[in-house]
Amino acid sequence: MSRKKTKKEDWFLVRALATRPPGEAAARAAETSNTTQPGDETAPIAGWVVARFVELDLPDPVREGAASANLRPLAWFELNRVSDPAGDKPQYLLAAARGPEGQVCDFTALRVYTWYAKRSRYETAFIENNLCGQLPIRVGKGPKDEPEFRFRVLDGKKEDRVYHLIQTVVRRIREPNEAAGKHEPAKQAKPAAK
Repeated sequence: MSRKKTKKEDWFLVRALATRPPGEAAARAAETSNTTQPGDETAPIAGWVVARFVELDLPDPVREGAASANLRPLAWFELNRVSDPAGDKPQYLLAAARGPEGQVCDFTALRVYTWYAKRSRYETAFIENNLCGQLPIRVGKGPKDEPEFRFRVLDGKKEDRVYHLIQTVVRRIREPNEAAGKHEPAKQAKPAAK
């Protein structure tokens, strides 16, 4: 008896507010409708979309970094902005995956791209691979107002992980009862030679 292999796919849950341009008039005003009125941004909508049909509008540094690392971007965040003579530059967190769709993990890799003012370019400041991370990733501020991000790891214990960005260095913040030697350390990217 032959078994048919089921194709696995990634799906995105998309949530937004339904909008219509303010100048667009309803063509069929007499009909009862469950759509929004022109300019109305109050009706929430949601739905599932097959991920391969969605093209993410990534910032250039994130798109280029993901492409060079052969990663499939799933989510990105602006962690903060740093001063530069040409104007403030955002610093980014990327959550991505490698391999086929339909994995148990929402993402398997993290990258942080920071602005290197002396060379006027983005650098990969932090790399962590072989994760089994679960969305959502929550981005906020740490106790010293530094950028912070946190997410849950699906490793049997389903622990939360917390990271802080201090200038261009990312550090994992461990709980007091968590031994530092139990986990494989994340790889900190080395700055380019001067």
